[in-house]
Amino acid sequence: MTDEIRKALELVVLKAKQVENSSYFKHVWRNEGLNFKFSFECVDGMLQSNFPEEGDLEAIILTVRMFIQDNDQVSFGSLARLLDSCEVSEEWKYWFKHFRFLLNESLDRNLKLTVNGISYSERDVLNTFVYGFYSHTKPKYLETALAWQSCSDFPIMKFEFHTIVSNLMFTIANLGQLCECELQRTVPSPHETLN
Repeated sequence: MTDEIRKALELVVLKAKQVENSSYFKHVWRNEGLNFKFSFECVDGMLQSNFPEEGDLEAIILTVRMFIQDNDQVSFGSLARLLDSCEVSEEWKYWFKHFRFLLNESLDRNLKLTVNGISYSERDVLNTFVYGFYSHTKPKYLETALAWQSCSDFPIMKFEFHTIVSNLMFTIANLGQLCECELQRTVPSPHETLN
C-alpha cells in the first residue's frame, strides 16, 4: 500500500472516530442506536422533540460534511478513486461500493412529504440544511432553507434532516471500521459480516 493511500485511510479512520465520539452520535446511540426514531410534537404552541442539542448538530455537521463534499480527501467521491487501485483489497472495494450504493440509494429517495408543492429527495434535504443553514451558505440552498423555515412543515423537514444525518453517521462509522480493517489487512469477504 502506498503512503498516500495509507494516509487517506488513516484520515478516514480518524474522522469516523470523531463522528463516533461526538455528542450527537452518543445521543442517538444511547437512545436505541440504529433503531432510534426522532419524534416531536407541538404542546401549547411549543415544539418539543428528542432531537440532540442544536450545538451538537452544528458540531457534527462540520465533520459529516467532509464525507459528502467531493473535494475533501475523506469524501465518498474522493475515496471512489481507490476502486481502480491495486493497492487496496478486493474486499475493501466490495464493501466500499456496498456502503456507497446504500448511501446513494437512500439519499436519492424522495420524501413522501412535499413542501410548497415540491417533492424533495433526502439528498435535497441534506444539502439544503448543510449548505443553507449550517456551513458555506450557498444562495440556491439558502433560498430553499428560508422558504422551508417559514412553512408549517418545517419541523417535519428538521425531523427528516436529523434522520438523514443519523443514517449518514452510522455509514461513516462503518466506513471508518472498513478502512481500519484494510490498514490491518483484515477486511472480511463479502460473505462475512463487517463487525
